[in-house]
Amino acid sequence: MIIIRLLKLFIFISLLSSIIYSQELFLCESYTENGTPVGVINSLEMKPYGTAVYVLLDNKKEFKDPILYLFVDKLQDGKFTPYESKTISPKKTDTWVVTNYEFKEKGIYEIYVLNSSQNRIATNKIEVVLSEHSSNKFSTSTSVYLGESQLTFCELVVDGKPVNKFNSLSLSRSGGETFIYINNHVPLGIERIILQVWKRSEKQSNYEKLVDTKKFKILPEWIDTFFKYNFTSTGEYKIDILDKNDNFITSNIIEISN
Repeated sequence: MIIIRLLKLFIFISLLSSIIYSQELFLCESYTENGTPVGVINSLEMKPYGTAVYVLLDNKKEFKDPILYLFVDKLQDGKFTPYESKTISPKKTDTWVVTNYEFKEKGIYEIYVLNSSQNRIATNKIEVVLSEHSSNKFSTSTSVYLGESQLTFCELVVDGKPVNKFNSLSLSRSGGETFIYINNHVPLGIERIILQVWKRSEKQSNYEKLVDTKKFKILPEWIDTFFKYNFTSTGEYKIDILDKNDNFITSNIIEISN
């Protein structure tokens, strides 16, 4: 009798676990328009400046929660400790939702999603290692710009390649977030990049209003790099990339709409 009760309890717990974790969480390189993950990742070779991936939650049914919480914990001293978190806002009619996350440090991570009741609904783990192709042997005091440098606006950078390129962006759809990817094709030979954001005040005018300046540290041997930038207002913008001596590297234009 006791054995039968224990067996029933075991079956109940197993069924409960399957219900709780019926949703699936994927780390992937891309995804289809139907929410199918493409290039599922369990381990990641990270570039020195970081590597981003898509985080896709397959809910199997329409969402009831207007907000979900994505948590990233890192294994430290034998246990997973809080590392980073962000919110996700799915549409009620959708059965899946996707966001992106950029890993900047090697290690073992646990990624999981909580619903509005703070219940964990899906989880996954990934090991991040530094790419063997990374090297600090390159050294030069001379910047190398051959007129071939390219600046690309994109949704994400996966495995060193820009994904979903664009030159216009909607604040309401994206929150103004873009990745700026720079490809010099040969080592940049500098340790710092300066980003200048210029805004056009009127149609047909020059981009005369400097609205933002940021500096990013890089390694001289890098031939490409990328960073995240958030636009907060509509308008036409020009992004200039310079070295520390204000030598021009590359530029591109983007239009921000509501």
